[in-house]
Formats: sequence, C-alpha cells, structure tokens
Amino acid sequence: MDKSEGQQDNRRRKIRWYILLVVLVAVGASSCVIESIVTKKNASDDTIVYASMGDSIAEGHYASTLATTFPAVFASLVEENYHEKVEIHHYAKYGRTSSFGVGQIDRVRQLKPDVITIEFGTNDANPVNGSDVDQFAQNMRTMLNELSYIDGLTPQIVLVTTWNHGKASEPFDTVVKNLGKEYNLPVADIKSVWDKDPEKTAGPPGLKTFNGTSDRWHPNDEGMKQIGEIIYQAYQSKYRQPSETVDNQKKD
Repeated sequence: MDKSEGQQDNRRRKIRWYILLVVLVAVGASSCVIESIVTKKNASDDTIVYASMGDSIAEGHYASTLATTFPAVFASLVEENYHEKVEIHHYAKYGRTSSFGVGQIDRVRQLKPDVITIEFGTNDANPVNGSDVDQFAQNMRTMLNELSYIDGLTPQIVLVTTWNHGKASEPFDTVVKNLGKEYNLPVADIKSVWDKDPEKTAGPPGLKTFNGTSDRWHPNDEGMKQIGEIIYQAYQSKYRQPSETVDNQKKD
C-alpha cells in the first residue's frame, strides 16, 4: 500500500467514526426526548393538577362561594402569573384532623397531582378533639413520606399552619414549620390572617354561603383571600418564577 492509499484509508476510517458518532448522539437525544415525554403526567402541558388536603378551612367554610375559597384563590394566582390552567381536586372535610389526611393518601396518589397543599392541625389543636401533638406529627410525616414521590413524580408541596386556636395552635404550628425544614418544603404561615385583624378576616355570623351559614370564627372571603395569597407566595418562593412551567421545574 502506497502513501496515498494509506491516507485515503485513514480518511475513510475517520468518516465511519464520524457517522457512528452522529448516530449515537442522535439516539441519545431521542432517548432524552422520550424520557421527558413520559415523565409528564398531564396530557396537556399547560394544565396543573392541584390536590387541596385539609379540614373545614380548606373545604371553604365560610367563604361566600367556591370561587372565593383559598384553594380557588391560590389557583387563580397561579393561572394569572403562569398562564396555565389549574385543575382543583378537594380532599378536605369539615371537622377532620390529620388522621383524615392519612386516610386520603391513596386517593391523592392515584390522582398524581402536580401541586399539593396540606392544611391540617386546626382540629388537632382543638382540645375538644382530644388530639395529641405527637400523633399529629406522625400523621403529617406519613403524608409527606407517601406524597413526596409518586410513581417517578415529585409533587410541589406547600404546608399550611393552623387557624385561630391562639396559644393552642403554637405547638402544632411548630410541627408544621419543623417538617417544612426537614423535608425542604415551603410553609405558608397564616397566623397573621387570624391574629392581626380577626374582625376583618372572619365572620360575621349568620350569612348564607355555599357551605351553609357562617359563624364568627371561620375565615370569610377576605380571610380566604389572604390565606390564598400567602400560600401562593410560599409556593412561588420555593418552586417557580413566572417564566417557568411545572414540567420545567420538575426537571431541575
């Protein structure tokens, strides 16, 4: 083999290696695309599936309409700022403690939500229910362990403190805040809503609402609005800026 033939042979080898490299890169890229598609839960990229877990506060007692409850206020802020539709699913019931939340775990997991708010402790903190702060902590931990990772998805979870039991709320709020630190989750501290100006954010009693007749203790529309705004601020501070989508955030 002369020198020119050797050079041609070397060129042919380089071309074959180059073609092989291009094929491998293309295969790898297509695998990444496939992975990004299958990890998206929603059929529509611009729909956020939101699970609201809690007690009467999350259920909406006594907002005047369903649209003025805090889950709806939070959802509307997300829609307004991120231009994505929010699909709300309610897992909340009047008078329930954190044990009710544990009982909802399977239903929430089946939903595979993008976003979850967990608002328990208000009834646990009520001495009438005979609740124990240690049991509350255990129930909350069970929910977080089961809901922080669902079939390859990592829902964006926001924890919410308790509503208006004065000093009785404090140990339960401490549990919520400590769990937020432990699990690296944002906490929406709503104490200011009921503590600063309760005459403005609760009651008056006797008003007809979609959930019955209001009392002087549950949040009214203004209270719900403030709760929803605090939850949104906690959510935004941890998870997203207005230019980001849920799917983009999950890839980080």
